[in-house]
Amino acid sequence: MRIRLSSSPFTGLQPGDALALLCTRETLANDPAFLELDRAHGGSISTTMSEEGFKAAWKKTSFHRPGTPGPGRLILVGLEEPPVPPRLMLRQAAGLAVSRAQEVKAKSLTIALLGPLSSDLTRGAVTRLLVEGALLAAHQQLSYKKRENDVPTLDDLVICWPGQDTLTLEDAAARGELVAKGTNSARDLVNEPAGTLTPDVFAGKVATLAGAALSVEIRDLRWLQDKGMGGIIGVGIGSANEPRLVEVEYRPDGVSEGSILLVGKGVTFDSGGLCLKPPDSMKTMKDDMAGAGAVAGLVSILEALAPGRPVRMLLPLVENMPDGRATKVGDVLHMYGGKTVEVVNTDAEGRLILADALAYGQERCPDATIDLATLTGASVVALGPLCAAVMGNRPEWVRDVLSAGDRAGETMWQLPLIDAYKKQLETKTADLKNAGDRWGGAITAGLFLREFVADRPWVHIDIAGPSWTEKDEPAFPEGGSGYGVATLIELLSPMGG
Repeated sequence: MRIRLSSSPFTGLQPGDALALLCTRETLANDPAFLELDRAHGGSISTTMSEEGFKAAWKKTSFHRPGTPGPGRLILVGLEEPPVPPRLMLRQAAGLAVSRAQEVKAKSLTIALLGPLSSDLTRGAVTRLLVEGALLAAHQQLSYKKRENDVPTLDDLVICWPGQDTLTLEDAAARGELVAKGTNSARDLVNEPAGTLTPDVFAGKVATLAGAALSVEIRDLRWLQDKGMGGIIGVGIGSANEPRLVEVEYRPDGVSEGSILLVGKGVTFDSGGLCLKPPDSMKTMKDDMAGAGAVAGLVSILEALAPGRPVRMLLPLVENMPDGRATKVGDVLHMYGGKTVEVVNTDAEGRLILADALAYGQERCPDATIDLATLTGASVVALGPLCAAVMGNRPEWVRDVLSAGDRAGETMWQLPLIDAYKKQLETKTADLKNAGDRWGGAITAGLFLREFVADRPWVHIDIAGPSWTEKDEPAFPEGGSGYGVATLIELLSPMGG
């Protein structure tokens, strides 16, 4: 889809276009540009609104076909009292506009926001979010569908600011495209069936996504055995598909300070191992690699983003399956770096592969570390399906990540690492056990991971809730959401606004 910015008035659009106006009741009553558009069509737009009872409620839309000159189809998208933060609202509103434009088979869509900006948003931020939402909604994964020609597509997207200077917004629009590209790459990986996205195939896809400025190493089972990565091996040993560890590195010329390590949990399918999940709980377990998917999405755009700091990314990739060799309850795994872990639940596997990767990653003394993982159902119980849980060992680093998430429009909330809960991980058999009691499970998982970061600045983001969308939402169709990519981009190269 081609993206461009326009400062032309609404009435200057050509017949056959679709125009989406994002509006509230107040802006419909008072916005000069809309009132001029309505007058140009003899008041027919406001008449249609009145007949339909359109009150600009959130997610409600109204269609209108004005006469010439004007757009082939006018789409009013309501913004009244949205239950989501402003940044997510704008992204979803743009996604809703795209969906409605596709319904009428429009080939070109112009989106404009009526009325004043939110007090904490710049025009550049609004532009970026509208581009993101439109491209996220327009993206379709058609690998397994036969009716590709029946799917309506948009060729052009225009973000319109009538009478405003749009040259200063070009970078913001480009950032929106970049975020959408990385997020859609992550979504495609999460949505891929586990039968085809094995650890080895996933590793190859990461190598394909990486630009020339990135180095990629794919570590096989023999390398993992030589290094003593008992967590990754222990989880993956029950599968016919061997585990992998993918190591990706970006190092800008002449820069060595400010290095960041990113680790993404990559369980390409989680059956629960010998602690087998019930069938309903397995339905979406192809998404248990969404943390690694988010890191891979970042890989796909990192060369274009060109952050001014070194970035190292580790993706431990495994299948957690039950066979005669699978790790048993009570087994003790020898982790990278020397710690031992008693396995009391084979379905608490993500922390085991993350622990090896985190410990390995600390050897180069990164200035800061983030891991992303669909780690615990407990985080979803605590915060619901739309919000990620954030934990960390440095308040200032936690604040940086939360701030980046806020600017990116991805909802997060900090949970405490309560040291008293660490007692739940004690065992007479090994240094740690891999799961605690039922209560506070998200926190005990975070405490477990903290044992492998050598007391360097570290943040853990549990994305078990927002990594998957249960039903179609504007800009977020059912399936993998690509959550986390936007936050990582904003953290590495802040755009602000």
